Order: sequence, then C-alpha cells, then structure tokens
Amino acid sequence: MLRTRRRPLLMLPIGRSMRPRRTAEIAVVSLPESMTGPPGRRLSGRHLKGLLVALTLLVAFSVAWLRFAAPAPVAANAASELFSAERALVQLRLLLGDEAPHPVGSAANAAVRERIVARLLALGYQPEVQRGFSCGRYGRCSEVQNIVVTLPGGPEAVLLVAHYDSVPAGPGAADDGAAVAALLEVARVLATSPARRNTIVLLIDDGEEVGLLGAELFMAKHPMAKQARVVINLEARGTSGPSMMFETAGPTAGLVRLLAGALDRPITSSLFSAVYEQMPNDTDLTVFRRGGLVGYNVAFLDDARHYHTAQDNLQHLSTASLQHHGDNALGLLDALAAADLEALSRGGDAVWFDVLGFCVVHWPRGWSLPLALLAVALLWGGAAGAARRQPRFWSGLGWILGATLAVIVLVTTVSAVLVGLLAAAGLVHQFGANSAFPLVGVPAVVAATVCCLVVRTRRVQRQSEAARYAGGWSLWGLLTIAVAVLLPEGSYLFIVPALAAGLVALVARSPAGGGWWVWLASLVLLLVMVLLWFPVVLALVAAVGLFGQLAIGAAYGLMATAAIPVLGLVLPPRTVRDGQL
Repeated sequence: MLRTRRRPLLMLPIGRSMRPRRTAEIAVVSLPESMTGPPGRRLSGRHLKGLLVALTLLVAFSVAWLRFAAPAPVAANAASELFSAERALVQLRLLLGDEAPHPVGSAANAAVRERIVARLLALGYQPEVQRGFSCGRYGRCSEVQNIVVTLPGGPEAVLLVAHYDSVPAGPGAADDGAAVAALLEVARVLATSPARRNTIVLLIDDGEEVGLLGAELFMAKHPMAKQARVVINLEARGTSGPSMMFETAGPTAGLVRLLAGALDRPITSSLFSAVYEQMPNDTDLTVFRRGGLVGYNVAFLDDARHYHTAQDNLQHLSTASLQHHGDNALGLLDALAAADLEALSRGGDAVWFDVLGFCVVHWPRGWSLPLALLAVALLWGGAAGAARRQPRFWSGLGWILGATLAVIVLVTTVSAVLVGLLAAAGLVHQFGANSAFPLVGVPAVVAATVCCLVVRTRRVQRQSEAARYAGGWSLWGLLTIAVAVLLPEGSYLFIVPALAAGLVALVARSPAGGGWWVWLASLVLLLVMVLLWFPVVLALVAAVGLFGQLAIGAAYGLMATAAIPVLGLVLPPRTVRDGQL
C-alpha cells in the first residue's frame, strides 16, 4: 500500500518571510473615503452634535419646568416689610377653624367673617361691614355681608379683592381662603407703611360662589366704588402651582407695563387672557369690568381635582402658592398705589409673555402683523440667497415644507389618540393626580419619534442643509402671519422664533456653507422654542387637563419642527433602496 508521507506540522519552517501577512493586509482594507468621509471625523462630529442636542433639550425642559413654579415660602420670622406665607398660613388656620364649609348665609360663614374682622381690628384698622340684599346675573339672590377697609390717599382708589365664602362641599382653603389670608398679610405690611398717592381699598366680599353677589353689592351701593379705578382680584382653581396673572380688564398696554416692573416672578401671557375670555367662567373681575374698572385677575390652578371639593383643605394647600399669591398682590398694590391710575385706563392693548418668570416682554398689539411680515421677509431673503447657489434648492424646500407639515399633523393626532386611549381605559382622568405625566410625556415621546422618522426618510435626507433649514422655518413664517391676524395675543409664540430664524438665515445666507456656528444657531433656536412653548403646555395641563390634549399635541408638533434642521446632521444616514422613502 502506498502511503502519503506527511511532514509534522511542527517541522514546517517558519521564517520571517512566512510570518502571517494576510492579517496585516486585511487590516488596511477600508471603504472609500467618499462613502465614509475622513476617518473618524464624521463619526465623532455626529456623536458630539447628538450629545449637544440631548443636553440642550434636557436643560431646556428642566429649566422651563422648574421656573414654572411658585417661589419658596418666606419664614414667619422674616423682616416685617416682606410678605410671609408662613405668617399668612397661621392666620388661615385661625380663620378656617375646624375647616367646616362656610357658604353664604351659613353660621360657619358668620364665624369666619367675625375672625376676619377681629384680625383687622388687631392690625389697627376700622373695618366696615357692608350688608345688603344682592342678586346676580344668573337669578341667584342672597343677603351678603362684605368687609371693607379703606386706607386714605388721593381721589382715585385701588381695590384688592378676595372672597371669604366657600362652596357647600368644602372649606375652600385655596378658593378663596388663600386669597383672604394673603390679603390680611398684605394689610399687616401696609399698616406700618407710609401714606401713598392713591387710596387703597381692601374688599373681602361675600357670596362670590353663588353669583358674584358681594361684588355686585359693592359696585351698586358702596361709595368707594365711584373712586375705584383699578382692581386686583385674587382667586384659585386648584390648591398648588404658580400664581399667574391670567386675565385683564380694560386696555392692557399700561397694565402690562406696570406689571412688568412690579413683580419679581411674573407668570403671565396675553394668550392666557385671550383663551380665558372664551371660556364660560366668571369671577368678581367680571363685575368690576362691567363697572368700568381696569385690572388684573390672579390665580393658581394646579391640582384642580381639589377644586370645589372637600379636598380643598389646608392639607392640600401649597404654601409656596400662597407665597406667590401674596408676592404678586403686594407687588402690584405697591406699584398701583403710586401710579397715575387714570392713565392706565387709556391707551391700547398689548401682546406680552414672561420669560421663565424673570421678566415680561411686551409690545403694542398692532405691531404683531408687521413683526410677522418682517420675520417672513428675513426668512425668504435668506432662502433666496441659498437658492442662488443651489439649483435644486426650491424643489428640496418643497419637500421639507411637506415634511414639516407632516410632523405637526402626525404628532398632534397620534398623541391625542394615545392619550384618549389611556383615558378610555381609565388610566388617565381629567385633572387626575396621574394625568400630568401622560399629557406632558406622551406627546413628547411621539414628537421625538415622529421627528426622527421623518428626518431619516430618503426624501428629506437627499435635501441640503439649506433646504432643510429654510423649508422648516418657511412654514413657520406662514403660520406666524396667520396667527398675527387671527390671534395676535398668541402671536409671540411664532414671532419670536421666526424672527430669530430669519436673522440666522439672512446672516448665514446658506446654512450648508455656514459650518458649525450655523448648526449651533439652529440648536439655540430649538432651545428658544422649548423655553417659549413648554410653559404654555404646562399652563394648558393645569387649566384644561384632558380637554387640551389636541392643543398640547399641536404645541409639541410645532416644537418638533424646529428640530428638523438640527437632527439632519445628527441622525446617522439610512441605507435605502430605490423606491423607498
């Protein structure tokens, strides 16, 4: 038998010439640079930009959430000229006693009134009790007793108003006990303050819950009603949250100008006032407006599930909200006591909004349309500059316009459907303790998902940076003009981002050639969008709960459109086949 002779493996000659070169050869094999870009640069740049986007959104949402809140309560041993929620809370506990409901005409109502009068006497005032029979606009009538304190000044008067009656269902610790306690703490501060230019009237009225009866009686029969020019009405429709100036009476330009300089932590918007006017709600301010007064409505709204129930009690009342309520009342009253009140009732209306509670930005209402047109001119000027250098720019811009509109529609509808399904399943309730997160979180997840999916479609990825930028913001320009005409009180939500985007587009001319700084400018625009729009979302959640799910979804959809230019350079390219989106 023939046998094949095999050499042992260990006897194979291994020299330098036979060392494994294949491994080295494989290591240097790489894809063409045209497919991947310079080694390492694109990957690291994309990751860095993604990290910046994530950090920016995290910071923006966190800051907006934290600033849309009441300030920390001031301690009871603070300086006497300061408003202290701790001191006010002591008085509120005394006023409510056993926390029995005290509707108009009840024995408990009389007991609360006596405690209020006793406190005012202890502060050195001579309170007057105005008694009378009053009927409201809705056919309800009752005997009411208002408590009135007058601090003499000039011929014009400022009213600070709260009501002390509650609904039969609960003790009304927030509605409106917190306002009464705040008014009494303000009265304590005023008792040791120097005389002011204008007369101050402290009105703690009765019968508000059954038809604004105390306010009706005051305006019809009290002599100080003829001297009153401006009113500050304190209310509550929940037991926590920031104290917001949500409604005005009369021309707003002068009122907002004064408010902007008077409050340390203003939470307000002309949009709030415009929306509230369309709702079937009334407060004492309704009566004062009919009587020709101008003024402010101030309230906190969170935890509205406690509103007009037995849960509106001291246990659920936020001391921070009480602090914010008092700070706003004292700040506005101080400013109004020294102001020309007659001038406040003249002039036009304004558009205004607060910037994270730090300041109030405002402009005349008539400026909204010109500002919107200016924003569109800047946006299209920048787009024209980009089009001169990119032959297919306009067709790409059309695709991005469609993608932007798709993002808004999809986010609005999908988030509304999902929240609606949660509500139908009984997992979310109107103003329920568990409703805030779904109303805020579900649309956020939907917005992020839809925006990423749309940006990664083939049609969007084939467009230039300039087209992605101009396309997204061009739709904003059109929306800005529409809102400036139809709802000027809310136009700031569109004008501010559109103006900023227009300036970036005009300066850069072509975002594709602008480098990192234009991308960073787009990121700043996304930051501005979140800081401007997210507080509106939080206010909608507090004010209307589940009823606002469509508006909340639309707000997130609009915020998501600002991410299209930013995400275009963050998301990794998607491998697609012909015919795919």
